[in-house]
Amino acid sequence: MFRTLTIATLAVATVSTAAMAKDTLYIVNSASAGGSYNAQSVAYAQGLEDVYKIEYIHAKGCTKSAQVIDKILSNGGQVIALYGSSFKGDDCAKIAPTQDNFLYTNAKVGLIFSLKDDADDNVVAGSTMAFNGNKEDEVIAPIEAANGIDIKTVRYKNSKEVVLAVKNGETEFGVIESAKDFYKNVDVLEAHYNLSDDTFEGIPSVVSIGGSPMYAHDTWLYHGSNIDSVRAEMQKVFNNPESAIAKWQSGIKGYTTTFNMGRLDGWNKYFN
Repeated sequence: MFRTLTIATLAVATVSTAAMAKDTLYIVNSASAGGSYNAQSVAYAQGLEDVYKIEYIHAKGCTKSAQVIDKILSNGGQVIALYGSSFKGDDCAKIAPTQDNFLYTNAKVGLIFSLKDDADDNVVAGSTMAFNGNKEDEVIAPIEAANGIDIKTVRYKNSKEVVLAVKNGETEFGVIESAKDFYKNVDVLEAHYNLSDDTFEGIPSVVSIGGSPMYAHDTWLYHGSNIDSVRAEMQKVFNNPESAIAKWQSGIKGYTTTFNMGRLDGWNKYFN
């Protein structure tokens, strides 16, 4: 069974396992202890423990994660960790995706949607649209500019509130960056466009109405000197339908993954 370390015990652990550093793989979770990043991290810990000595560390936030990763690397260790496109700040930049540390990404595919049978597929002048985050500038404004229309926008705190706004008839349309909340309500909602640059699950791209693609990412990164061998072992686990990470991946909606592309092909698709 893999071992869970605290930040306080990391100093002891890195010294005591230094002799076996090439066989030890640290998994650092920068997000909340009970969220999806934890679920994925634990799934990989379970799937990889036959190959590596797994040490799991929860270091919430970029500052703590950067400190932990730096300490592990200074002791000759290696780390895999998830990085979210929502991570912001100077310390986040220290552990951000680069061409050298990139393993693969799950790109969240957003949607423009309405109540079923309640709106035309075309977003027209005077339409009302719920949104959150930066999507007014990144998604809605390009559609307005391309079509010479003015969309009435209403800002909400998060995607759940956007979905509720459409369900309650507060706006005709909603736009969200992750489709998971849409799929929880697919019995009453209808998707018109996705926010990628191609058709996704039969839903046309926002590019077809002059919009610009927008992605949010959950990206697996590697810190160390054996990226190709670690990625190969992760890929075996990922492609094993009985593994916990494969079951997690198959259970989510609104994501597209680059893991079965070449590593640099995936990097170039979303980050270059």
